[in-house]
Amino acid sequence: MRNFGGIPAGVRRIEETRFIASYDRSTGKVGPLDNGNRFVMEFDPQGHLLTSTDRGHYAYDAAGRLRSIDGAPVDWEGADTWVVHGASRREAWKEQVRVQGDHLEWTRRTIAGGNGPHRRRPGSLQARRFDDECFALSRQWDAPNEARQVVTADGKVRAAPKVVSYRTFSSVERKPDGGRVVRDDGAAAFIDGQWLPLAWDNEVAEYSPRHELTRVTRTDAATGERHVSEYHYRHDSRGNVVRVVITSPGAPGERIDPFANVFVRKLTYYDPAPGARPADGPLTSAR
Repeated sequence: MRNFGGIPAGVRRIEETRFIASYDRSTGKVGPLDNGNRFVMEFDPQGHLLTSTDRGHYAYDAAGRLRSIDGAPVDWEGADTWVVHGASRREAWKEQVRVQGDHLEWTRRTIAGGNGPHRRRPGSLQARRFDDECFALSRQWDAPNEARQVVTADGKVRAAPKVVSYRTFSSVERKPDGGRVVRDDGAAAFIDGQWLPLAWDNEVAEYSPRHELTRVTRTDAATGERHVSEYHYRHDSRGNVVRVVITSPGAPGERIDPFANVFVRKLTYYDPAPGARPADGPLTSAR
């Protein structure tokens, strides 16, 4: 449940490229970076998402309410509930947003699964719960379980169905300097009519006062090994992130995460205001 920070106000277009190199576990050697997977998002002056590489085009009515997603019509059932129909109308899902105090909860429930290769079963639920700064406090989703088993928090192996519902939980510490520390508080799987605590790789994610992710410590549930990744940023003259490099420090007692060493993330924010040129300064850890 990592959060790379919000989108700066006034941004009209974002281009993101993720470069990942090949890694040979037997030799420990890292290959060359690939050409990168490119994602593009465009926004209108009011901040509405207009297009995204993975979801297609978004259309809105005169009042600013979402009307369709990549041609699939959206039917509103209330101020905070809507139904999206797939292009063939064989797939449909209901989304809802609830605000409870300082928390926001988003849910998506499949009504009809459609015929695509990644179709979801009717009734499957996705849910997210966020605090007032958009840090995720909980997450729920359904996922295939090819092993047909799970390992519970007491170390026992339990039989599981081929599709399992999972939940994860987190807490947020607000530091005096404006930084944040997000800690995983465990996970559970819905087996035989009850939620069972799982043996889970817990993470501690640290954020700068700018709310940029700076460090993640993941503790392996099976071995107790700690894997650390650090995030280093380059900003343009307006303070927007234009590049993220992920490294692994490998301090005493910590295992190097091989995939962190070969992952480069580039974010380019297009702001209509003048002077938004990338700076040539060194990467920083955003601390």
